[in-house]
Amino acid sequence: MIWLWWMLSVVYAHEVELHYSTDLPDMPQVIIEHNGMKVEPSIEAIAPVDDLQIWKILWESSDAWLHHIYISHSESDESVETVLVGRASSQQVYLLNDTQRPPQWTSAVGGREHVAAQELKHRQRPIWWLVGIGLLCFWFGRSRTPDKTSTHSSTIGIWQGLLRAWVERQSSVLLWLYGLLIFLVCSMWLQRSVFWSDGIPAMYHDALGSYWLIGRSSTWTGWFDPLTSFPTGQAYSALDSYILWGVSQLFAWIEPRTVYVAWVLVCPALSASAAEWLAREWGVRSPWSLLTGIVFGFSGLMCNALLEGQIYQTLLVGLPCTAIAVQRYQRQPTVWAWLGILFSVALCLFSSSYIGASCLLLLFGLWIGNQGWKKSSSWWVFVGVIPLLWVQYRLMSTGGGLEVRELLKVSIGSLSLETFWGSTPELDRERHAIALGLSTVGGILALSTVVWIRQPNQWKKWLPILCVGGLSLMFALGPTWQVSVGNGLEIPPMVWLFTQQGFSSIGFPIRLAQPFILCVGILGAFGLQQLVQRHTWSWVLLPLAFVQVGQQDLVNRQQFWSIDSPNLEELQGEAVFTLYPLIQERSQGSDADVVLYMQDCLAQVSHQKGIANDCISVQVQSSMAKSIQKSVLQSIAENKSVWSVLDAHQIDSLVFYPEWFREPDRIRIRTILLQHSTKVLSGNHPLQYEVYQRQEGLIQTGVETESSSVQLDVWTSKDHEIPLLLLGNGILTESKVSIFEQSVRHGFSLRDVSFGTSVLLQATEGSVIWEGSLYPNPKTDHIQIRQGEGLVMELPVLDSPPIVPDTDVLYWIQLFVVFGVLGLSMKRVVQPSTKSDG
Repeated sequence: MIWLWWMLSVVYAHEVELHYSTDLPDMPQVIIEHNGMKVEPSIEAIAPVDDLQIWKILWESSDAWLHHIYISHSESDESVETVLVGRASSQQVYLLNDTQRPPQWTSAVGGREHVAAQELKHRQRPIWWLVGIGLLCFWFGRSRTPDKTSTHSSTIGIWQGLLRAWVERQSSVLLWLYGLLIFLVCSMWLQRSVFWSDGIPAMYHDALGSYWLIGRSSTWTGWFDPLTSFPTGQAYSALDSYILWGVSQLFAWIEPRTVYVAWVLVCPALSASAAEWLAREWGVRSPWSLLTGIVFGFSGLMCNALLEGQIYQTLLVGLPCTAIAVQRYQRQPTVWAWLGILFSVALCLFSSSYIGASCLLLLFGLWIGNQGWKKSSSWWVFVGVIPLLWVQYRLMSTGGGLEVRELLKVSIGSLSLETFWGSTPELDRERHAIALGLSTVGGILALSTVVWIRQPNQWKKWLPILCVGGLSLMFALGPTWQVSVGNGLEIPPMVWLFTQQGFSSIGFPIRLAQPFILCVGILGAFGLQQLVQRHTWSWVLLPLAFVQVGQQDLVNRQQFWSIDSPNLEELQGEAVFTLYPLIQERSQGSDADVVLYMQDCLAQVSHQKGIANDCISVQVQSSMAKSIQKSVLQSIAENKSVWSVLDAHQIDSLVFYPEWFREPDRIRIRTILLQHSTKVLSGNHPLQYEVYQRQEGLIQTGVETESSSVQLDVWTSKDHEIPLLLLGNGILTESKVSIFEQSVRHGFSLRDVSFGTSVLLQATEGSVIWEGSLYPNPKTDHIQIRQGEGLVMELPVLDSPPIVPDTDVLYWIQLFVVFGVLGLSMKRVVQPSTKSDG
């Protein structure tokens, strides 16, 4: 109770700390904009790293879920402008501005070399754990507890005897409840940051969709929502999780964030508890069976689901329950056991498609391991499962949920040695923290069990577990078995399999590793039980497993999305459209486009009006909302009214967040909107916002005719690294070229540009890059043109390629250590007592 009181009474801080690294020697001038205000933060120089000066910049965030950052230097023309999106709690942010190479976000203080060093440190950690736990297990396995002449050893033995006697007096249900309570406390501790934040706990944008589903699905008519993809509406038969949808209906009377937080705290504990029950079903005694729950319920994949916001993938109860039901059906094929299998499989299928696919691998592995083809009763299981699969297939295919994935992207989402033992800061930033995160304690103990079950009298018992684990691991490796991304061996049968109907929809094969983790947990718990019988001090491996879970540092990696949105409930009209800046689609480094798209869905939970977004799909570039956004921004750039576009989609109101846009673009947007619209609402919470509606008969204000000074930036592909030529109204000039990571910027400084000036941009060989008219703001302006798109108003997002050291040799060392431990285990096989067979 004291611990809980402390967590709930922590003062919620909002200070943001930016570490800015640059090769420019002079002190930066920094302005931070949020909630419609500009503040000058405190700036302090700290120790240089890698010949880069580092500045610590501090300011108060006051609940804003966006900060616009401007950094300039008096000794350089290069400035940095970008936005910080999302997190509502205290945070540290890192920004690198190396003028010799493109500026970009980084994951650690300093330049690329320092980031690489930090990554190397994270990748070395599993080696030390593997070596340490391996030597510890080897020492426990090769020596017995000495005779009880030592008072200390005798005391430990007495306590273990008392614990064993207490456990034997408890019923199975009570042991399950005790385990559930332990795992619930573990889950609360690992995610303790949720108690001092009022946002959505997640690092990535899928959390916004999960929150929207919880908050809005109770208003649908069946699977149909008339207020998204407005005005046509959207059918949501292909859901990520039908169980989450059902829970949302049951608890529609509870605030959506409360349901979200309760889910992320309870579901990992339930999954761990079900896994612990399965371990006891396989002969592992309590409390050593708790290791299975720790390994399975708090793995790297579970952390990934929490960080992604795909909270439905934390409900893994169906996998252990399916294995329990199958084993009982094997012993005695009754109708109740058969129904238990079908219920468990349905729970998996409708919790998540990936969990359903994992369940099928588990079923098939158990069928092989139990030689199910020899038993006619086993075929009834498949007879019962096929209708469930048909229902799932119909729901997903009708709603367009069976997307065909490119093999390259499938390989990126596959298991590799790089992601086997856990994530790193760069994997968190660039690859959405997708990592297996297998427990080294569980893995080493599982190896000792695998060696021991070579004995014939144990082979039959453990063969189903080995088949499930092997099959799951094979599919998790995907079509290309990799050491690291882009460095692996292509397996032709797996390549063929992942191009077939159904399998081609698996974008992240690594998520099919859940049965493998479950099997490692069971084998590891049994190995711990064997070691404890040989050496009393082996019990320390159980708390060590939890310590390693804590080292995943979920509490500091986790972020929070603000759920605040403008108050639009009393706004007249059926539908609203939020105007966001464009975001250039990048091959890596930014999810900002999806983040902005999903912000509309989050806001709809509050204002409950129609929006143009499909809030389940994240295929933003092909969405109706993206089409409307481009058309509206194009109209503004061409000095035209936006209402011809919005009226075609029956949209009554336009919401405009000035802080999302660069200052020259804000002026341009306001000018056009005030010529053809009336501002009906405005406010500063959670951001500065303005709401416009069309007003018939409004007199258009005059356009100032004085000439302007214009900074014109033209963005092209890397094919145009030589200056472009600009022609128009007496202008003839060449661009200043700046080469960035994924594009080239051509800068033009133009004076005396009149309103409506026609210009032509062409390459030196004569090809036309863009031709059109410029409508600059009075006096000064900054206009952007992108090759193939024309005039654009873009969110200032910096390129952010991954900074990953060449560490393949480390992964081979990890593999060498694992095989070394396996060899030592084979040399010193732990012989169990006769009563340990379970």
